[in-house]
Amino acid sequence: MSTNRDYLQVFKSIIDKFTYDPNVRIIISVRIFDLYYDPSLRVYKNLKTIKVGILDEEIVIEQLAKIGIHKNKIPAKLLFLLRTPYHLNIFSRIAASIAPKYSIINLQGLYRELYSQKILSIPDYLPVKAQKVKKLLFKIVDKMHSSQSITVSQHYFENYTKELNYMESERLIKKEGVMLQFFHQTFYDYVFAKRFVEKGENLVHYIKRQEQSILIRFAVKMILSYLREYDNDIYIGLLKELFSNDEILFHIKHMAFSYIILQEKPSLDEAAVISSVLVDEENYLSLFFENATSKIWFDMALRINLK
Repeated sequence: MSTNRDYLQVFKSIIDKFTYDPNVRIIISVRIFDLYYDPSLRVYKNLKTIKVGILDEEIVIEQLAKIGIHKNKIPAKLLFLLRTPYHLNIFSRIAASIAPKYSIINLQGLYRELYSQKILSIPDYLPVKAQKVKKLLFKIVDKMHSSQSITVSQHYFENYTKELNYMESERLIKKEGVMLQFFHQTFYDYVFAKRFVEKGENLVHYIKRQEQSILIRFAVKMILSYLREYDNDIYIGLLKELFSNDEILFHIKHMAFSYIILQEKPSLDEAAVISSVLVDEENYLSLFFENATSKIWFDMALRINLK
């Protein structure tokens, strides 16, 4: 549904049909951003809303204690990250192998470690190899992307029976009958970003092919995040192209700008990109002053005399 609006319209038509039926109660689960900015969903923003918050710290600390991790070993930023339930779930699956260093601070880091443990470090005694499991992951992502579906039939992967069984045993995929899906949509986004970057695909072309929908923002952010670690020169070149391209809509540039200034340790190259954007575009000034907290941003603001 993230790129094909037809699926969303089907669900919306069902909701609209039963909205005023006194015998039917409808509960819609939707992200806050989509509720306020998606043209098909924002019609529901004034209805009764229940915001599902993150877990209390005490609950997270209690769960960590169950897997033998004392709260004093967990940095504040990681603890905050783990207050999101599925982040805590992922961490619980990888924590034993990364102790005593818990340096992860974001979802990208969680998935990087999960991928390293479950794909790159498959024990020799198992009947599967890392290269073939990775190849299967990419094939599943390709099929899901081409069919615009979060599920895909296992019949497409008959030559990968052992690899499918391994990924299911490691809870990377789920099976319902013959249909497969990843354990979480964001893991699909991570693998999609990894495949996208490693195959050298062009992000600007991708954004335009997807008609610059707000629904691709998370995928674009994940691609930027992976590319930042994978190849800095290509990453910086891409940022310059995004901000200088007049055909790219503001909401995409806004997302990219926010992603950079929220980095805890931005590079000098990133600072140069942001400096150039701020000099040319006043639209970003309020966003910068509200969110830029790293010392490098403060020094840059003084240097270019931001007001």
